[in-house]
Amino acid sequence: MPLSLSQILIHLVFGTKNRANWITLEIEGEFQKYVTVVCQRLGSAPLAVGGTENHIHILCSLPRTMTVSKLVERIKTGTAKWVKTNGQDFTKFA
Repeated sequence: MPLSLSQILIHLVFGTKNRANWITLEIEGEFQKYVTVVCQRLGSAPLAVGGTENHIHILCSLPRTMTVSKLVERIKTGTAKWVKTNGQDFTKFA
């Protein structure tokens, strides 16, 4: 039986609530590193992570055993929790 291989790449763009400038220079680098780690833990290979103060771009692969909606949900949940742990100023991050 022949082996089947596939790779699906996804470009995700998440914006902050009301496009507020939550991703400040003080957390931007660590935030992008954390997004990379979250993707890796989910079995998604992050190829590029970047963005601005109010949104982030992620180019990653879709794991074979996960739907797009589940991948998005887990990345957004994990990163939002992380941002909120970065001090009093970030507790209302959305």
